[in-house]
Amino acid sequence: MEKIQAPLDAPKVIRIGRVQLTLNVVVQAIVVIAIVAMANYLSFRHYQRFDLSQNQKFALSEQTKAVARGLTQPVQAIIFFAGEGEAEANCRQLLREYEFASKNITVEEVSPYQNLTRARELQSKYKFGANENIVILDYEGKSKFINSADMAEVEQLDQMAMMTGRRPQMIAFKGEQLITNALLELTEAKQNKVYIVGGHGEYDYNAQQNKVLKEQLSRQNIKAEALMLANLEKVPDDANTLIILSPRFDYSERDLKLLSDYWDRKGRLFIAIGPIGKRPGLDNWLAARGVQPMNDTVLRVVNLGGITGMMELEGIIMKGSPITKSLEDVGIALIGQTESLRLDQAKETTDQLRLTGLVTAPEGFWGETEYTADRRTAPFFDPKKDNAAPLTLAASVEKGASRDLNVKLETARMVVFGNGDLLSLQGLQAGPVGLDLATNAFNWLLNRDSLIAIPAKAKQNMQISLNENQLLEIAKWVSLYIPLIIGLFGLYYLWARNGKSVLKLTMTVAFSFVLGWVLWRLLLRYLGTPEGRKISSDSLIFVGAVFVIGATAFILQKTLRKKSQPQRN
Repeated sequence: MEKIQAPLDAPKVIRIGRVQLTLNVVVQAIVVIAIVAMANYLSFRHYQRFDLSQNQKFALSEQTKAVARGLTQPVQAIIFFAGEGEAEANCRQLLREYEFASKNITVEEVSPYQNLTRARELQSKYKFGANENIVILDYEGKSKFINSADMAEVEQLDQMAMMTGRRPQMIAFKGEQLITNALLELTEAKQNKVYIVGGHGEYDYNAQQNKVLKEQLSRQNIKAEALMLANLEKVPDDANTLIILSPRFDYSERDLKLLSDYWDRKGRLFIAIGPIGKRPGLDNWLAARGVQPMNDTVLRVVNLGGITGMMELEGIIMKGSPITKSLEDVGIALIGQTESLRLDQAKETTDQLRLTGLVTAPEGFWGETEYTADRRTAPFFDPKKDNAAPLTLAASVEKGASRDLNVKLETARMVVFGNGDLLSLQGLQAGPVGLDLATNAFNWLLNRDSLIAIPAKAKQNMQISLNENQLLEIAKWVSLYIPLIIGLFGLYYLWARNGKSVLKLTMTVAFSFVLGWVLWRLLLRYLGTPEGRKISSDSLIFVGAVFVIGATAFILQKTLRKKSQPQRN
């Protein structure tokens, strides 16, 4: 029997056993799993987050990030919401941002309906009700409660809106401000203490008039107490700041001596005065420190259809101070009477003072020096007596500061407002800007520069305005163009799958469309419509799409046919 010899150039067949094949598959699977695991590990450890929303709704401020990075011990944030609303949803998302900002912040969300055991445990530990909407911050055994209702700044409805039953809408979200302040209160080793000076006709700190101020100071981890200078030999050493609100009577020489001694000890003062009452002693004391109250009333007269009236004063927050950072060029409503302040720039050199304007009056206002509320005639500007613009309504004073802003020294600081009602209940209800500016001033006085200017996030309602042509264009794409293009893809797929010429199909579709378009335009021209005299962009888009799809399908069909043909040796 003749033995058949294989050709010398025949390829050698390598047989792979079942065990080898299985091992190869297992190794490949392990490699793929290792690559995926490594990619997930790297993405979990090294990632970058971006807030692409238009108004940076949940992006934390640099001040808050500084507080979060400064945490040395764990902080547990517990979300306990018995109900759900817009403020609660925003708060939940905001706390996640705090968790990303610091590894020492952990967030736990407890539902009183889904986790009843944990909810009862928290209620027993922190002593709160089952129907509350609160956030609990726990730090080294100390806790702070934040009510979700306090995070929402709602609109003030007029009487007509209230009668119709319309519910007030949230206009700004103050969650970051409250949570950061609470973190500061929990982590500060020593609570700041301020004294509200009384005995000269100032606002009674314990009265209802100062309710909002007391709440704000408490949230800022500031302990406030009333102080009568007549009973003291000197201002207490634990006084981080003295607050003087709308004095109606003058200070005695002894009182002013106490203020001077406190100022010389690098004391801090917040003073809100106004044109009501005569205070020559206090005015001279302020003038000696670079801020001269002008004993005028800032006003503007307008003609309302033959009736003369005075325009409400809305100051403009100035640039150039850490107190006004992020509030620059914002209007601040000032109710009651306001007097202007003159800054003595010469004292910056002679007395080593830094004088900075904080609020200025808008154009058209002047300082009326002879204003009385019961006058019969309308006031007018007298250049010989009155104070002309520009008018400063608030200013800050710093003594002993370095000219280099990056060098921090222990200095005496003072903030003076020419409006005595700024921190009253009515003054704070006039708008949130006054409270934000006052909060910044207190933080500056207390050396809390990192917390200055954490404003409320205003809620922005986005509206898209479309005209009739734009709405018609959207309707065409949704109801006609997109379904038609998808149908063309399907038609080309079936045509090519059956081995027919896609080039022939393209020419047929294009010819049919052009013929239909010409007939339609002739009909429109015959009817006398203007659309019949111009070529619309829609037609060009459709013809172009047909040819692009056809060319793609033609090339794809040729490529597939070439690959499917057997290669000849």
